[in-house]
Amino acid sequence: TAYEIMPSLVGSEMCIRDRPFRFDLIHPVDVIEEIGLGYGIHNLEPTLPGSNMTGGFDEKQRFLDKVRDVLTGLGLIEIMTIGLISEDMLEKSEMSTSELLKVVDTKSIEHEVLKNSNVPAILKTFSKNIHKKYPQRIFEISKVFGKKDNEIHENYQLTVGLAHATVNFTEISSYLNAFGKQLLDIDLSTKASENEIFVKGRAAEIIDEGIKIGVIGEIKPQVLENFALRTPISLFDIDLDQLMKKRISKNE
Repeated sequence: TAYEIMPSLVGSEMCIRDRPFRFDLIHPVDVIEEIGLGYGIHNLEPTLPGSNMTGGFDEKQRFLDKVRDVLTGLGLIEIMTIGLISEDMLEKSEMSTSELLKVVDTKSIEHEVLKNSNVPAILKTFSKNIHKKYPQRIFEISKVFGKKDNEIHENYQLTVGLAHATVNFTEISSYLNAFGKQLLDIDLSTKASENEIFVKGRAAEIIDEGIKIGVIGEIKPQVLENFALRTPISLFDIDLDQLMKKRISKNE
């Protein structure tokens, strides 16, 4: 009664009645907690779980943690943004708005669709920090979402962005090369291409063992203007699922 719960035995079952003001008792676990407090938590003897199995990180999580360690070692700062963005951000980035996964009856125009790329979030972060000291070097590892043949797919994407007055394709390429070497001791090659968000002639595809896994380049002036950015930005964008899939399967 000290905790305002009243037990009674009904046949072989114990019934618990509580006072109306005990709105915190919403689950049987809450009653067990009350009993423990009444008995005295310090009087309970700890025991080990019955299973001989122990938990741990899966291979994918270990790989992602290693990616973070490599990038922070290269002097980059990690950002974390939510998985919902506005269509306006995609339009500002001049990225495709087809096959988007939209939120039904969204309450905010800032959270209209599941993001299909980290690039808009990277550019928005730079735009919110235009008065901070340069150079700025950031990265994000996050799930992105898409739809193909009426099937929804999601994968981990890495986006690295550099911002300062003299940043260019050569510098962002050096970060890409260092990333590949330190992470997996591989050479990630590039192949010249065109992309809607990059300066023409200053963009390329990222190739791993003959397969395209991302893009790299200098953000074009119109996109920078759309985000009210006055400093050049270069970035690379990698599908981490593609990069890690072969490595994890080789280790198994």
